Amino acid sequence: MMKHLIHIIALLLIISSCKKGHELDCFKGRGETISHFEELPYFNKVDGNGRISIHFVQDYTSGIEIICGENMLEGITWHIEDSCLYLDNENTCNWVRRFDAVPRIIVHYTDLKYFRVDNYFDNRFLSKHIGDSIKIEYWDGFGCTYFYGDVDYAEFLAHKGKGCFTARGHARNTLIYHVSASPNDFSGFYSKILEVNTKSNNDIRVYCDSLLTVSIHWTGNVYYNGNPSIINQYGQGSGLLISE
Repeated sequence: MMKHLIHIIALLLIISSCKKGHELDCFKGRGETISHFEELPYFNKVDGNGRISIHFVQDYTSGIEIICGENMLEGITWHIEDSCLYLDNENTCNWVRRFDAVPRIIVHYTDLKYFRVDNYFDNRFLSKHIGDSIKIEYWDGFGCTYFYGDVDYAEFLAHKGKGCFTARGHARNTLIYHVSASPNDFSGFYSKILEVNTKSNNDIRVYCDSLLTVSIHWTGNVYYNGNPSIINQYGQGSGLLISE
């Protein structure tokens, strides 16, 4: 009797750990991998959340391609509000399942100004992004975002957590704000005018050849490539500004 009672209690705990609307997630496998495409109206901002990996392709149309197990598709949610595409993975009880792959969402866009990273896996720009400006910032997410593109103005902001950037391409003017617990690599991203503000104990690498302004407030070093004609250095941190 006691053995059956323990089984019933365990079953109730599993069910209660699932969000409303996905109560049976705990008992389903991921299923066969499928690809599902949704054409979407215009958006120029993306907000990623949850257990997903987001890939970007600049295109002539707007839409998303979701690649995941067939039993997971219903739990991948999206909506557009104020020109922002919100993406999330509401599948629950992931600790019960064994996933072979993280759900991947390929975002096809015509124009992209902003990407907020609150998801938990790497993100990649699969094709070169062309635009006048781009802003990418980490808040609660982690993993690395691999940016590839040419813009006039770029902002890469890591406010907290373990989010990191690796970038290649070029911008006339770039702002980098680094508070994360991971190193960042912008050595392949050429900037004519570059401002770096770091409050991290991890290093950051950059590439600048005109005006370089660096504020170091902690122990992380800033390594720079190029030959900037003007260098301004501020901050009381013990990290160093080092030419490579």
